[in-house]
Amino acid sequence: MWCNFEVLGAYKIAVVETDFEYEKRSNNRMTGNGKTNIPENEQVHPSASDVAAEFAEVGRKLRDALTMAWNSQERHQLEAEIRDGLSRLAKEVDAGIDNLKKTEVGQKVQTGAKQVAEDVQAGKVADEARKGLVTALKSLSDALDKMATSFTPTEDEAPKK
Repeated sequence: MWCNFEVLGAYKIAVVETDFEYEKRSNNRMTGNGKTNIPENEQVHPSASDVAAEFAEVGRKLRDALTMAWNSQERHQLEAEIRDGLSRLAKEVDAGIDNLKKTEVGQKVQTGAKQVAEDVQAGKVADEARKGLVTALKSLSDALDKMATSFTPTEDEAPKK
């Protein structure tokens, strides 16, 4: 396939033609000495005409490489090692938590956690969060008011006397 731009009236249009049509048209432009009489700006340069095909080829090769990497033995081995490592980590964290629960510090943490859970259930945390949010929103509103009044109004917005 070849793409050529032709001027039709005030519009520049793309003309797409098959290789056969292109060669037929090109042969009609041959001069008596066998050389083509195609203006330079209309000549198709092989390096530029296959850009789309090269992108497609690069995309296909990238897809194939990613598929091969995903299905590779190395990736499966790495996945197994990561799963094993995460399992060991979880076991160690569980053992550490069990040991911590047995210490005095662990007992205090557990008591504090129970207190927080009771406060959440009683609604104390929600009330404190609501109060904090209202205060923050009022402060933001005040700051926006100050910022808005600090700008010099345009003549259209200036208060009329």
